[in-house]
This record gives sequence, C-alpha cells and structure tokens, in this order.
Amino acid sequence: MYLSETLIFISVGLFMGYEFEHHHDNFHWWDIFYLVVFFLFTILARFIAIGIFYYPLSKLGYGLNWKKYVLLSYGGIRGSHSLILALVVEEGGHADETSVKVIFYIIFYMGGVALLSLLL
Repeated sequence: MYLSETLIFISVGLFMGYEFEHHHDNFHWWDIFYLVVFFLFTILARFIAIGIFYYPLSKLGYGLNWKKYVLLSYGGIRGSHSLILALVVEEGGHADETSVKVIFYIIFYMGGVALLSLLL
C-alpha cells in the first residue's frame, strides 16, 4: 500500500513538472489563490460530509466524539485518489489547445491540494 501511494505521488510530481515546464504560459499567480481556496473547500466538504453522519456514528460502533470528528474530518483520505483521476485525465492525450489547458489545471489543482494536504 505504501509503495503504491509513493509511486502515485512520484508519478504525479513528474507529470506536474513536465506540464509546468511545457505549458507554464497557462499558469497565472492567481491560480495559487484558487488552489488555497480549493484546499479550504476540500476540508470544509469533509467536515460537512462527516457532520451529516455524526449522530449515527456517535451512537454506533466505537462512538464518535468531537475530538474524533475533527481528526477524522481533517485527516481523511488525502491525495492518492484524486491524483489517480488526474493521471487518467492526463493519459487521454492533448487534442487541442483547450484540452491542454484543462489538463494542466486539473493536474495543477489536484497535485496542489494533495501537496497542501501533506504539508498542513
């Protein structure tokens, strides 16, 4: 499991480097702001999704208190699933200029959110 996740992160890092090197004209500085906003929305979505099931989870199984709720919401699955999806999109190829930009942004935002998840 750890080896596969490591390979995923290495592959996406290489793809991000390649895409950024060859298509850096698509990158703008406000994309970093959007990246932080996407990251915050990802964390908020996790809190909301687990909050919807807070009551049943607190009454069943091991029980869920507020400390476990915060830990489960913040420390959920991070990165590998979205990175695999970004790799699948990248594998589709570069048909025209619009698809090149879309692929660049998908890889940038998915990889960036995964990186921020690991760092914070």
